[in-house]
Amino acid sequence: MTTPASKLAARIAVCFAAILSGAPVAAQTSPAHSDVVQADSLEGIPRLPPAYRVHALASIEVAFPATMEPLLRATIPYLDADIRTIAAHLGLASTPTLRLRIVPDTDALRALAPSNAPPPAYASGVAYPGLRLALVSAREPIALAATDVRRVSQHEIAHLLLEDAVGGTPIPRWFSEGIAVQLSAERQFERFRTLAWAAFTRRLVHLRDLDEAFAASGDRVDLAYAEATDVLDWLVRTRGPERFRGLLARMRSGDPFDVSFAETYGQSLRQLELEWRDDAEGRFLMAPLWASSGALWTLAAALLVVGFLRLRARSRSTLERWRREEAGVDGPRARAFTTGLRGSLGEAPNSDGSVLP
Repeated sequence: MTTPASKLAARIAVCFAAILSGAPVAAQTSPAHSDVVQADSLEGIPRLPPAYRVHALASIEVAFPATMEPLLRATIPYLDADIRTIAAHLGLASTPTLRLRIVPDTDALRALAPSNAPPPAYASGVAYPGLRLALVSAREPIALAATDVRRVSQHEIAHLLLEDAVGGTPIPRWFSEGIAVQLSAERQFERFRTLAWAAFTRRLVHLRDLDEAFAASGDRVDLAYAEATDVLDWLVRTRGPERFRGLLARMRSGDPFDVSFAETYGQSLRQLELEWRDDAEGRFLMAPLWASSGALWTLAAALLVVGFLRLRARSRSTLERWRREEAGVDGPRARAFTTGLRGSLGEAPNSDGSVLP
């Protein structure tokens, strides 16, 4: 159990490490690829280009350009198993047939998305739950870096199946995104670091404001993703997966979101949030020391220098004490001892054998 004094000491230590390392308070951790777009009409979905192949699995139909087949060999065979894992977590005994379009870049993403519901400009993946359709780009929209196609696909599939798990009941965006990130295990270390700094600096966002944070940019949206995911991780860890599935089942039966929480856990969402915040602040108390880039090594180096200086000062003090003690000894033995001692420190004796003070 942490005491107020230990918490204060920990915060001082973390501040010292942060100042030395120059570590940022938050890192870019948001998936920056996911959004859920509501579209219920199949009429606006463009036809696949002739160069695309369609690979039918047990629970999903995957379309992709023939040229991307070598890239997708490590992804497509696992999609059925990924869907079963996600469905089990959400309490679904069966799943509908889903459709996934994997495209080379975000230009193709927009070209193959429903014309009446285009994906956001920042997205490298998008889910259309009403159509049971997801699109995933192999390139990010701005940096053009390669995406992890399998993780992005897991993320979008989670959005599609969550719609069935809650029976179409309206849910907050933080709940939907938290589940999708949780089930795709995206950027775990970055999310951990972002949440650690936010908990330490007491910048955690209230759940009632979290949806608004997703519409922000930079640190705030990073924190929204990290916090939403951690809340759901904590809920499953402390209350168990069966209760979580019971929560989804209540929504599937028609209970509203807030009512489902109160009935399932015997506490309001606000009460659960307060428990989570206490847990997070204790759990991440010392995390920034080793979560921030270089902070631990910088602190360790500083402590090493301090230790060396203290040892050197102690050695000098010991030598001075020995000198004073030996100063009271008469005769050549005292001079010989002092001469040998100071000579070992690199101090030259005088011509008569004595050493200058």
